[in-house]
Amino acid sequence: MAYYCVKCGRKLPDGAICPCRIRRGAPRQEDGRSVQSGVSFQNILRLNDPDYDRNTDYYERGKQIVPDLVAPCENEIPIRQYHVVDIRSRLQGLWAEGRIMVTNKRLLFRASGRSFIGRTRVEQEYELDEISGINISHGVRFSLFDFFNSFLLAALCGALVYLILGQEPAWLLPLLLTAGCIAGMYFLGRKCHRWKLVLSTAGAMSTVKLLLWAQVGQHTILGGLFTVAMILLFIAALIFLFMSGMKPVVSLAVMCKAGTDVAIGYQSMQNFRLQTAQELLPTAETETAIQEVGAIINDIQRMGDYGIKKWRSAAQEAQTV
Repeated sequence: MAYYCVKCGRKLPDGAICPCRIRRGAPRQEDGRSVQSGVSFQNILRLNDPDYDRNTDYYERGKQIVPDLVAPCENEIPIRQYHVVDIRSRLQGLWAEGRIMVTNKRLLFRASGRSFIGRTRVEQEYELDEISGINISHGVRFSLFDFFNSFLLAALCGALVYLILGQEPAWLLPLLLTAGCIAGMYFLGRKCHRWKLVLSTAGAMSTVKLLLWAQVGQHTILGGLFTVAMILLFIAALIFLFMSGMKPVVSLAVMCKAGTDVAIGYQSMQNFRLQTAQELLPTAETETAIQEVGAIINDIQRMGDYGIKKWRSAAQEAQTV
């Protein structure tokens, strides 16, 4: 069956493209077909990751750096691996999980995760003989970003409570709200500072309404009690406001004997620049890594095969337990 071009009427073989529809200078394959050139506008903007796959584990959970992700050296023996940090950047929408592995030949750090614009991955490795020291610290820092977020949330909550209670002096609804806020602060967890800030702010605004009701009704004793409660709740709100700005932080630095003074170095940044506004958060294995990584490196450097056997046996016993 013959085919014809719908534009020029030229007779074409089966599956062929008419020359009038091929751009001049466009690249072609060996069979004469046109090859798409250039980059799509969507890929230029990079608003999302075109290679995103929901079935792919971008965080590499349950895998060993050596040999699952990195090819082992000759006679290399993996000893211990720790999920030492979580890397977060709110401006970039980034979350990555950082792991450090000690083998009998190398020290490897690998962080893998995702951001708004695609996958992120960092890998660094050094020979174990070149490592002179390690510094892993777990502390607390003050985050202005979290502080201002908490302040805006508390202000919004206080204004909302004031509007709900209305302008009319009343005692029942403000009293129930104050009692509920105090009870909620008591039953909340120890680290729920932001929720406690919301409850203390709502309770303080409720006591303001109770104080106005007591003044209108000339209840002197109740007015004194409500004044004390209001002051205590406002003080609690200020304390929880500052506590909500305190965030855990981890810093990681591995020193090298020669060449560069820091083989691996990561710490949380205190500024708001897009490229560096990253937080290093502790994990369940951070404290264990602080206790063991330095000892593993020192034992392998000094005792050789005996140090390897010692820590591999300890790792096997930990997995058995």
